[in-house]
Amino acid sequence: MTKQFEHIALGGTFDHFHAGHRRIIDTAFQQGKKVSIGITSGAMTSRDLKKELTASIESYSERTKTIETYLKKKRYDTRAQIFPLDDMYGTTISDPSVDCIVVTEETLPNANKINEKRIQMKLQPLSIVQIPFVKGNNAHIIRSTRIRSGEIDREGRAYLKRFRNVLLMPGVMRETLATPLHEPVNKGSYLTTAKLILKAIGRKKPVISIAVGDIVNKTLREVGYVPDISIIDLKTERQYVQKPLHFPDAHKVANPAGSIHYRAVQAIQNAIDSFLKSSQRQTIIIDGEEDLLALPAVLLSPLESVVLYGQRDQGVVMLKINESMKLHVHNLLKKFVQA
Repeated sequence: MTKQFEHIALGGTFDHFHAGHRRIIDTAFQQGKKVSIGITSGAMTSRDLKKELTASIESYSERTKTIETYLKKKRYDTRAQIFPLDDMYGTTISDPSVDCIVVTEETLPNANKINEKRIQMKLQPLSIVQIPFVKGNNAHIIRSTRIRSGEIDREGRAYLKRFRNVLLMPGVMRETLATPLHEPVNKGSYLTTAKLILKAIGRKKPVISIAVGDIVNKTLREVGYVPDISIIDLKTERQYVQKPLHFPDAHKVANPAGSIHYRAVQAIQNAIDSFLKSSQRQTIIIDGEEDLLALPAVLLSPLESVVLYGQRDQGVVMLKINESMKLHVHNLLKKFVQA
């Protein structure tokens, strides 16, 4: 296939490399003999105040390694050059061989500014190739910010759509869910005291902390820690708490025992959204049973959050939310029955 351009430039953060990133890179290599890829440096990323949930943006080295792996997989690497991008211009005003830039609708204004600068420098303006956004299964644009916020995976699949119906836990899952979703914190043991819980949370510095269960929430509050989101049913071991905590602004929603109801899941999503916007702590009181709601809490939480829940007669499990944990929970939910 004849290449239309000699040397194409493109740039971006390329955080949590996703389907949209693949399209822009594929387009560049389909149309250019050589492609220079600018990856925003750590300094540039930290200066960009518009980036949401910056704490969970991957490091420059992580992002670079991911792109290098993709280039080798697609056999683009012999025609590629990667460099740290410290400003919008990159090599477009210093390398006269660059004759094209690939952009999206959002980055088109930057391309126009680059051409203005090139004209001032007596250089030929670059040809501009604009590609459409890639959208996920909820018709919204796939963005790294949406991955970091816990809304979608890298293919644009929305986690919330997994809960369009009521999910019922099959009996064969009881034994599986009677063990932690992963190895507990504190060197393979359960967190058995409030002091250990606070220490573990302090180490993680989570984006959001979600505590599921009355005992977990009560224990945390007794030592002065209030989770960002609390999910309770005012019962412990199926008995009503004698002195329940008071939550005047709590949102109440039904979730029958042994199930994950889509309304309860939506309440968790709303609580996460509200906290991210306002930083005001949220409480959800469940009419029924909250035991299984740690699962949707994991799927919907932003990356680098923590979800805490109690394991009966054992202690507290604290889950650090990353993409591997989300995938694990997603696979568990495949075994549930849709009502």
